[in-house]
Amino acid sequence: NEVLDDARRTIERIVTLLGTEKVLELVDRAEKTEASGGLLTCDGTQRRRTRGGVFFYLVKQLTNRKEKAYIWGVQLHNHQHKHKQGTAAGRARGQHG
Repeated sequence: NEVLDDARRTIERIVTLLGTEKVLELVDRAEKTEASGGLLTCDGTQRRRTRGGVFFYLVKQLTNRKEKAYIWGVQLHNHQHKHKQGTAAGRARGQHG
């Protein structure tokens, strides 16, 4: 499965960058977050993130732009670019947020 392979490679890059101890700490934080009610997605749908989604969120909070580029590469850049385009379009129509 291509999606699963991509996730594995992403996790391998996270372990390479942050080290096993820090990754295990983040896994523990993700599990505790889930146990205490979880973390909502940022898309306004009131959906909870999966445990893996919480883990990736924590990694993104911990890493700088260069580290994010190493971990997610073009994948993250394209997502941010689309988001920025949408935001700019919204501002052009007078919407803020």
